Amino acid sequence: MDRFTTAIRQSLENKNWYAALYLSLTLPDICARLESDNGKTSGPKFVAWFDQYLADKYRHRIGDNPIPHVFLSGNDCYALRCSMLHEGGADITTQRCREVLEKFHFTVVNAHCNQFNSILQLDVPTFCKDVCGAAERWYSNFMQNHTDKLGRLSELVTVYVGAHGMGNGVHFN
Repeated sequence: MDRFTTAIRQSLENKNWYAALYLSLTLPDICARLESDNGKTSGPKFVAWFDQYLADKYRHRIGDNPIPHVFLSGNDCYALRCSMLHEGGADITTQRCREVLEKFHFTVVNAHCNQFNSILQLDVPTFCKDVCGAAERWYSNFMQNHTDKLGRLSELVTVYVGAHGMGNGVHFN
């Protein structure tokens, strides 16, 4: 998982906001697939992962209200993932899984979790760092509690830099 969280953080450092955001939206799917019984991910598995590892970052008490307001639910985050990765958009009104929100407004000015009606403003660096932190917590849990599935980690994509072998005696310099 380190290769992905490192890539996200490097993208943030380089102000490559889109790369950081798009990769962040794939991490819940990657994690959910690795720990699933059938080795596949799905919308409900994405949502369950979000609810377990990330939801607390997006629930806040407002004023004296004892019930926390949910700024971002697992379903709305999955709707965002689908809209952005498949359509390139931040409008989620056509996504079946959406819950409350209709649109996302992304910034890089430290304005995070501001909601106006059904539009949620998210600060890209804050959101991406939240996802990275959740993935790191998940990874620790995965390593301890899913030892039968650790072999799946070797199935994750690797980008080779420099000289390397492909197996069967094939080497690239």
